[in-house]
Amino acid sequence: MANLSDRVKNPAFDLQSGTADDYLSQENIAKFQDLLNRLQRSKMEQAQQGARETRKGTFAQGIASMMSNF
Repeated sequence: MANLSDRVKNPAFDLQSGTADDYLSQENIAKFQDLLNRLQRSKMEQAQQGARETRKGTFAQGIASMMSNF
């Protein structure tokens, strides 16, 4: 098995199932970008959901506090 310097020197180095050029193809880059965008969207949606849950909890605490005054 060749070392990392061989892979750097020869960008078309054979990597088990293909060449380095295969891994850097436009199709693979597009797939990676799509997955990255989906991950970022998912993280934003999770953050928004967390914020909604926090607001619900704050609202419930406020209502409970007001009810305790009666």
